[in-house]
Amino acid sequence: MSAAWDADGVVVGVLSQGLDRALRLRENRAAVLEGRALLCSPYSPSAGFSVGNAMARNKIVYAQSSAAFVVATDEGSGGTWAGATEALSKGYAPVAVWMGDDAGPGNAALVKQGATPVEAMDELADLLAAPETLSAATAPANPATTATQLGLDLSL
Repeated sequence: MSAAWDADGVVVGVLSQGLDRALRLRENRAAVLEGRALLCSPYSPSAGFSVGNAMARNKIVYAQSSAAFVVATDEGSGGTWAGATEALSKGYAPVAVWMGDDAGPGNAALVKQGATPVEAMDELADLLAAPETLSAATAPANPATTATQLGLDLSL
């Protein structure tokens, strides 16, 4: 989030813990008050961090995305790997993965699973400008389908 703010960007932060702790940080409060950030959490405001919450939160992040870009991941372990492989297999969002200098040790394995390889930053800009061109699975067009995939009940 800090890098986005440094570049005068706007951030949507889906937290893997409650909002209480995040809003204690002056930088976060200022960004929210200035309209540079939207912080949200599917958990109780006082909920602490847990790996399970972080993994569940990944579904929301990918489902909200028009495309995802993985810079580095280990093969077969960690939240980045789990989120990207689930996004690919469930069609939450198209996934691009860095294959240029200093690519992560698991990045090639994501390409084998259907992620789009990116070897240059200008390539990434083109892909993110038109995410429908990514070779990976595309997110469902119907919000109800996405909600079902995420296990959400949208009935009122």
